[in-house]
Amino acid sequence: MISSIRASLGVASRNSSLPMRARHFVLSASLVLGFVASAYAVLLWQNLLPDPWRPAQDCPPPPRPAASEMCAHAPEPKAKPDTKTPEASSVAPTKAERVPEQTVVPVHRYALCEMAHGQPVLSLLRLQKTEAQLVALHCGASVEIIALDSTDGASVTPRRIAHLRAQPPTPELHAGPGPVLAFDLSGDERIDLVVPFLWSDATFAPRGGALYEFVREPSLGLGAPLLLGSVAAGALASGRFDVAKGEDLALLHFEDARVERPSELIVVRGGPAPVKVSAAHAAIGGHDLCAVDLDLDGRDELIVLGKAPRAEIVYLGDDGQVRERKALEMGDAREVSATDVDGDGHADAVLVGDDVRVVIAAKDNPLAVQALGLGAGLTHVRGFDINTDGKLDFVAQSTESAVALVQTTQSHFERRLLVDFAGTSIVPIELAALHLGAEAHVALLVLTRSRAQPSHFELSLLPIVSGENALAWDPEPTALSDAPLSLTLTAP
Repeated sequence: MISSIRASLGVASRNSSLPMRARHFVLSASLVLGFVASAYAVLLWQNLLPDPWRPAQDCPPPPRPAASEMCAHAPEPKAKPDTKTPEASSVAPTKAERVPEQTVVPVHRYALCEMAHGQPVLSLLRLQKTEAQLVALHCGASVEIIALDSTDGASVTPRRIAHLRAQPPTPELHAGPGPVLAFDLSGDERIDLVVPFLWSDATFAPRGGALYEFVREPSLGLGAPLLLGSVAAGALASGRFDVAKGEDLALLHFEDARVERPSELIVVRGGPAPVKVSAAHAAIGGHDLCAVDLDLDGRDELIVLGKAPRAEIVYLGDDGQVRERKALEMGDAREVSATDVDGDGHADAVLVGDDVRVVIAAKDNPLAVQALGLGAGLTHVRGFDINTDGKLDFVAQSTESAVALVQTTQSHFERRLLVDFAGTSIVPIELAALHLGAEAHVALLVLTRSRAQPSHFELSLLPIVSGENALAWDPEPTALSDAPLSLTLTAP
C-alpha cells in the first residue's frame, strides 16, 4: 500500500538521487496524508448513509436541512377518528388540557307571592336542633311559614305549614312586610314566633301596624295569635335585657323620616304575659336593630342604626329603661347583626356599610370599630361556616351574584363566587345559607323575583357543591302545597 501511495504521489525510490534525510521526510509526509484521506472518506460515507441509532443532537447542522429534520422530528401518529361522536375533536387532549368534569346541580324554584310595591322579607327562624329548619317569607299582606325538610341530608323539600294574612284597619291603607323572629318570648322553653305587619298610606308613609305573638305547640303547629301591640315594628331583636330568666323583645316603631320624626325604641319584657317596660326616642330614620352583649356583663346592649352617619349603642338598666347611649361612627351603615367573629364563644357586632366592620365583645370594651377590608357593595351579610372548617366565614349578596367570604387565616377573608344570576330569568333579592341534615351539606336559600314579571317572587334552593358546577334551573317554579294552618288576622 505504501508503494502505491508513493507511486501516486511521485515519491522517489531508493535509487533516487535525493539525499537519505530528504527521502525519509517525504515518506513520513506521505503516510500522514494517506491517513487523513482515509478518515475523510469514512466520514463522508457516514454522512451519506445516516445511522438510525444516532441521537438527535448528533444530526449534522445546515446546509443539510433534509437530514437534520429527519433526526430532530419524529412523524406524529395519526389519531383515529371518534366514530361515536363525530363532532368531537379527532385528537384527544393531553392530561394537562383535560377539562374538569362538572357536577350538574339542580336548582328548584318555588312560586311564593305577588307584590305590586316593595319586596318580601326573608327570615331564618332559630329552632331546636331536633326540629326542621323554618323560614318565614313576609309578603306584606301575608306571611308564609315554611319548613325545610331534609331526609337524605343533601336535598331539601319546602313544606308550607302556616299561611297568615292580615287586613289593615281601613281600606286606604296597605300592608307592608317586616322581619319575623323566633325565640322563647313566653318563657315556656319553646320557640315562639313574633310576626309584625306594617301599614302605610298611598305615599308609603308609615301609619302604624300590628305585632302578634304565636305561641308554639309541641309540634310544629302554632297556637292562637296574641296581639302584642299596635306598632309599626319595622325592626326586631331578641335578647336578655335584665337579670330575670327568659328572653325579651326590642323593636323599632317606625315613624315618617321624611318629616324628621325619629323612630321609637320599645322594650318588651318576656314571660307568660309579655309587657312593655320602656319606650325612648331612637335615631331619625332608624331602620335596623341588633342585641348583643358587648361588655360581657350578662345583659345585651342594643345597636340602633339610623340615617347615616347615625349609629348608637343603647345600654339598658335592670328595669329596661335606657341608661346610657354611645355613638358609633359608621358612615353609611345599612345592616347590623350579631355573630361570633373571633371564636371566643361570645357574639360580636357586625355592621355593613361601605365595608364590613366589627365591634368585638370584651370586658371594659373600648368599642373599637375594626374594618375587615371586604370591600363595598355587599348586602345581606350573614356569618356562616360555609366550608365547615371551624372558622367563621360570611355569605353575602353582591349585585346579582352570591359570594362567600372565606376566612383563610385569622381575620383574612377571600372572596369566592357561589352563584352568578346574570343572564338568568330571575333576580336575587335576599339570601341566606343553611346546613342541611348533615353538617357537611350546605345550601343557599335565595329570595328572587322574575325579570319578566317583577311583581312575582319566588324561593330558590341551591345546594352548594365544591368543584366545577353547572346549575340546572327548573324551567318553571313549582307551587307550594297548601298550608294546614291558615289564619286571617283583623287589625284592631
